[in-house]
Amino acid sequence: MAKEVADIAIPDASLDGAVSAMQVDQDLTIEAVQLKVNIDHERVRDIAIELTSPSGTRSVVLSPRTGFLRGNEGGFTDALMLTHHFYGENSKGNWTIKVLDTDKGNSYTLIYNQSAGLIGYNNKNNELAGVLKDWSLKIYGH
Repeated sequence: MAKEVADIAIPDASLDGAVSAMQVDQDLTIEAVQLKVNIDHERVRDIAIELTSPSGTRSVVLSPRTGFLRGNEGGFTDALMLTHHFYGENSKGNWTIKVLDTDKGNSYTLIYNQSAGLIGYNNKNNELAGVLKDWSLKIYGH
């Protein structure tokens, strides 16, 4: 497993995002890629994560606002994500991660609970920029 220490600020509501790259020397035909991330962020629902392979294929491994309402505020610690998007590609080369904060405003979310009805959550925007602390890849292949 290759690991990259990044310590890169994630700018609020910016398409630039936090970008980090690592060189993988392992020469495999990919079946799946597991990404592990450590990210500090006050509102994880804003976060999107993209992984790009050496051949240029991009996989969105986390879309923003995908249901993280409570419990993950503060960031991700050793969060694992798996993608098969690079199936059949070669693992060797430069891999890039991009972490984006996709929202600068307040967020209001309605969810439906069968016993309680509609429940609303109001989340204020993060006051501090998030940080992509580190990330690693585990490549499954042959």
